[in-house]
Amino acid sequence: MSIFDQMASFESPTEDNVTKKKPNIVIFTNVDSFLDDLMIDLRKRGHEVRLVDFNSFTQSTQRHIQDSIQTAIKWADICWFEFCHELSLQLINQNLHKINKKVVLRWHRFEIVEQPFPEMVNWDFVDDLILVSDEMQKLLLKRVPDVQKKTRIHLIPNGLNTSKFTPSPALDMKKI
Repeated sequence: MSIFDQMASFESPTEDNVTKKKPNIVIFTNVDSFLDDLMIDLRKRGHEVRLVDFNSFTQSTQRHIQDSIQTAIKWADICWFEFCHELSLQLINQNLHKINKKVVLRWHRFEIVEQPFPEMVNWDFVDDLILVSDEMQKLLLKRVPDVQKKTRIHLIPNGLNTSKFTPSPALDMKKI
């Protein structure tokens, strides 16, 4: 089953899903190299998707940053946080539920192994957490043992779109 099929399980299956507009998704990130295929697939499934790349704010004023983030949150039904850093942590902990937003985090090794983020997140404000491996889940549970009582955890391994890569003609297949 692909990552996209697994993500479809996040939506509540109801009769309304056939006629109801799909939720708008804003993806907040500071690393967008993993997102192209994901955004393409979400759009194919009927979602409108916007990307807010925190790195694009390097020359922006504080007011512009706040306005951009507030506009994106207001537009979205789902706030997806790809990777975590201080700004995304602040947004998550503001309790976006109180303005009827769902919160999805996708965490990789960086957030769990190299940073204090697991203990800093208010997990009551997170609907779904996507982890990229069983090992990351084990490490997270050691740091935040009750996280599964507060949010749904989904294990979706990192994927690779093999159609984007072709072997070099000079590659000697006998040496692989």
